[in-house]
Amino acid sequence: MANSNYQILYRQKRLIEKDYTCFRCNIHGHGDTLKCRGILQPLDNIEPYDIEIIQVPGISPKVYIKNPKIDYNPKIHMYKAGHLCLYYPAEFMWNTSTSIAQYTIPWINEWILYYEIYKITGIWEGVSASHSNEK
Repeated sequence: MANSNYQILYRQKRLIEKDYTCFRCNIHGHGDTLKCRGILQPLDNIEPYDIEIIQVPGISPKVYIKNPKIDYNPKIHMYKAGHLCLYYPAEFMWNTSTSIAQYTIPWINEWILYYEIYKITGIWEGVSASHSNEK
């Protein structure tokens, strides 16, 4: 299974680094964890966001904003552990062939834009779902 996990993560790494040259990815452990780090800046007039994506095959990736520091707040779609809430799990089932480059990174950009609006208005304008069953 470790070999197939490595292949899954290597495919993700290749696609991320091809589509998003701002990211660098490495496979850690015994080929069971992908860690990617990059800078996203969806608009020129906002500060860049230093992003870390951690992927274990079969589990949706966890996305952390390393800089600027953002404290946990359930209003801005973050889990208590500090990773972002990017989609409603009941409406989107993550699997080993789901592309981080195609789904996760665009969702991160969208999250950043909603967060920038939130900083101005105090209202999360994105689609919302309860975080009462956090993981």
